[in-house]
Amino acid sequence: MSYKDPLIKELKGHILKITEDVKGCGEITDNSSHIISLCDTLERIFQKGIIVHGWNSLDELALMMDLGNLGPKSFAYLRAAEMVRTCPKVKSPTGKLRLLIRSCLVNRCLHIPVEIMVRSHSFLTCNWYDQNDSILGNEILGEILLSVLLQCSTMCFKLDISNSKFLDITLTLPHCVYMELVPCSELGVAISFFDDKALVVHVEEKSVAAEDDRIEVGDIVDELNGQILHSGLKGKLSSIMTKGKNKPVLVKLIKARDPESGFIYPPIEVLLHKANIEIHPNLHQNLIRNKDKFCANNRIRNNVNYVGSVELGDAGHVKMIEHAILEVLKNPDNIELISVRIECHELGLKVIKEPTGELLTCNSFMEISSCGQTRRHPNYFGYIAGDNLCNLASKFTCHVFQSDCDADVQNILQSIGEGFQRTHYAV
Repeated sequence: MSYKDPLIKELKGHILKITEDVKGCGEITDNSSHIISLCDTLERIFQKGIIVHGWNSLDELALMMDLGNLGPKSFAYLRAAEMVRTCPKVKSPTGKLRLLIRSCLVNRCLHIPVEIMVRSHSFLTCNWYDQNDSILGNEILGEILLSVLLQCSTMCFKLDISNSKFLDITLTLPHCVYMELVPCSELGVAISFFDDKALVVHVEEKSVAAEDDRIEVGDIVDELNGQILHSGLKGKLSSIMTKGKNKPVLVKLIKARDPESGFIYPPIEVLLHKANIEIHPNLHQNLIRNKDKFCANNRIRNNVNYVGSVELGDAGHVKMIEHAILEVLKNPDNIELISVRIECHELGLKVIKEPTGELLTCNSFMEISSCGQTRRHPNYFGYIAGDNLCNLASKFTCHVFQSDCDADVQNILQSIGEGFQRTHYAV
């Protein structure tokens, strides 16, 4: 049996190159040209020959550690494992392993889990690894790896552990910036959640966010006032701002563009396509603002009658829909039904006259505050839209429609509701 493995040789090579690079400064940061290669090799070593489904339960090793034998570094590993276990930014076993590797490098304790398996609890390696096709399942190769990782524990890694939003996808990290903005009640940005990430889809002109183009369309708001943003916080962003009232607004932002090359970070580019946001071809220009261009794919069309609209002032809640319907029905003799089709798209809806194709009205879902129908008049329904993004609007209008087909009514209301949930978050 060979007691050499190309991955260990590769690991030694990366460590040697990193050591040479940091001579003089002594610190290894995310800007090191070899840090991604180092982490990638470590990941492949830990994954090689694995039997269980990924390193989803690496923190379980901590529960079986003999703290007295493994020394104070075991506490550092305990902290790192617990941080990974509770971090909402990584979801997959692969992402968790990558974050754990980076955290353990920073805390100089990556040798701890290897030492546990190689020396303390050999039954773990039998249950987790194929002994004939792994490094950690082989006692001698495991000892060689341990000696290399002990060398790593003497090195000073200064990695940004909080930059982990895309570790499920790649080890190549985006450019992050930390901002302290002036106290304000609204930043002036609209956020849409895609793949559990808070994508900026609109920036208000002359707002705090727009100052010096610090926040741009396409950026990801990773943290707001210390709160990690995820889709579970839909509808709660304003309350996060309120809690920090009269204090500087702290924002951790993942930039869409690399500040040096101007290229779009590839995983964010995928999100931009999902949001139907155009990218300006000039790499030295900012992302153009979302022009409320509606996606033509998977759009839903329904033919109904447009009854009319009712101005509601600053009241945009769902209870006003019944009021608006009753208002337009007060004078039935004056009602002129207009045949229209409602097209529900990815980011908004259009109301188009039939058969001329003339656009009657158009609203993004971020402007729509509510939709519904009434029991008293089930063939009538409507939606309420503001004169701005919903959380910023001061004037609301209810558009009322009629249809004899209940299935069409339910289909339209469901489509509007889904669009509302998908895009309606502004801070």
